[in-house]
Amino acid sequence: MSLRNINTVLVLDPVTLKIRYLTTGKFVRQHDADFIDGNTISVYDNNHVASPRSGAESGGQHNSSKIVLISALDNSLTDYISGSQTLPFYSMIMGKHQWLNNGNLLIAESMKGRAFEINPQKQLVWVYNNVIAQTDTVGIMEGAERLPPNFDAQFFSRSRAACLN
Repeated sequence: MSLRNINTVLVLDPVTLKIRYLTTGKFVRQHDADFIDGNTISVYDNNHVASPRSGAESGGQHNSSKIVLISALDNSLTDYISGSQTLPFYSMIMGKHQWLNNGNLLIAESMKGRAFEINPQKQLVWVYNNVIAQTDTVGIMEGAERLPPNFDAQFFSRSRAACLN
């Protein structure tokens, strides 16, 4: 569970309802917590205000969000990917991330209306900007999700069958 407003991630045992793991204050306005394995959790860190980890002045605003990995074994935190000059990435609110079967990471930078995928070497694979047709406006993108390669065939065959019945 991610408790965004108090900068806390916890793991709750569904049977006993006891907290199995808890960490707080290592990220700012985080959400979209996902298990990577039995001991590692990835989190979308909006990094909306200054945090002690960043070294920034209190109250300062950052221009980079992060995907962080939390180790439940030793409570350590690793920045997996952080916005940079070569790969800007910042959404003060919202955003999603999805680990793909090929090891890549799909990220939705919601407030900039952008989705992009990086490979395990943190290189950009592709990017999509949600530009509204015939304008210079970029539409907010709540999230992005990788669909299976045969999704269109499955979807359209069901749609056609439904129309014929």
